[in-house]
Amino acid sequence: MKNRFIRYAIFFFASLALFSCSNNEYEEDYNTNVDIAEGIPVITALASKPLPENLQCTMYIFWKSATDTENEYALKEIKILENTAQNKLKFMNNELENKTYRFLFVATPSSTKEIELVKSDENNLQIGDKWEDLMIRSFDPIVSADNYQGFVDKTGTEILNGKTINCTLSRLVGQIIFDIYKILKEGNTTVSQDVSLPHFTVLDRVYKIEIEYSDLTKGVVYNNDNEIIHQSLWNDSYKQTIEPKLYENEIPWFRNFKVNASQPVTNLTFSEEKNGSAHIKGIYCMPSNENLKIKMTFYYYDTTPLCENTEHIHSKYCYTYLDTYNNTQFLPSICGIAEHTHMNSCYKDGVLICTKEVHIHRVGCYDIDPVCGMNEYVYTSDCFTKKFIVLNLPKKDATPLSVIPNHYTLNTAKIRYDRIIDVGANFSFEFDTAWKNDNN
Repeated sequence: MKNRFIRYAIFFFASLALFSCSNNEYEEDYNTNVDIAEGIPVITALASKPLPENLQCTMYIFWKSATDTENEYALKEIKILENTAQNKLKFMNNELENKTYRFLFVATPSSTKEIELVKSDENNLQIGDKWEDLMIRSFDPIVSADNYQGFVDKTGTEILNGKTINCTLSRLVGQIIFDIYKILKEGNTTVSQDVSLPHFTVLDRVYKIEIEYSDLTKGVVYNNDNEIIHQSLWNDSYKQTIEPKLYENEIPWFRNFKVNASQPVTNLTFSEEKNGSAHIKGIYCMPSNENLKIKMTFYYYDTTPLCENTEHIHSKYCYTYLDTYNNTQFLPSICGIAEHTHMNSCYKDGVLICTKEVHIHRVGCYDIDPVCGMNEYVYTSDCFTKKFIVLNLPKKDATPLSVIPNHYTLNTAKIRYDRIIDVGANFSFEFDTAWKNDNN
């Protein structure tokens, strides 16, 4: 999947020399107040590229003796990197001798801080805290895409010898994606099937989608393999609401209830690969390890009106006369506009390409009374029962979902009908989960 979400190439950090030292960046202080026994200070400077203006990056410097285990890394210093190329670090030579350093970088939006590094018990960090006691905590159940982390290890000798410290930051969070489409069963396999006209998508008649996320991750830690796993969870669930725009180009539109792919809807697109499918963009959230639960509720208008009245709209068929040959003829309209309704030929791949104005002759197009002898009555939303169906991910008693850092979690619901509302009580969802790297 192509990366559609990152505003900046991922990233200025990719193979960026965050800190570098070279021979001409050594600063030797010959002031007589310097104790030579403490060594000569070595200055390291930020590479030429500054930080993006929308991010604040904090660097946490850990160190340990070369003979200590990895868990013995202890916090030495915290430095907030400025949006400039002039960030510098100072080491004394004796601090580099027989030492190993770990540089941890955590980046979050500068306008609103979304994540922070704390202890695994959620207390504030203190100098000397150990690597194994760290946790990256979010301030809210959902976060934006622009949260990153990464670390690199360097020995004191490598720093002293002027080796460059390269660190690639990767997105800390993952995004939930939903694909709903019609399938056809062929033996033991399923094949994507186009939605049959006159429907546009599997979401026809659906006017609202609520997605409730439970057991979202609050904090993550690095395990023994330095992989990111969840540590603590939020108690409250989060609800996302999406409201597809129903098809309104014809009046009365409640006879149609179609979701038109040409109408933009926040967080809702339609896959070009699977005609009529719904591609729903869920939230960005912290990583989960078989922990996340999702409930999708689809609210829709039923197909049968409750109204006792018969729907009737005065159209050109109500303005007719019989000619001398007893043939029905239409009375001339006064609007001066040619009739046009969008037919199948007006759409290409589910997208409206017709430039003609939709117009159907109504009462206002005539200066005489209709001859049909009927009263006009138009269905409204109140004439139709509102119903809903629920899709639980995962299914009951199944393993909860995972969210992998810097990946999309793609949840696919396959139905054997043209519309999701036709599934009804006899659920036939085939559910798959896949992960795709956010860099691709």
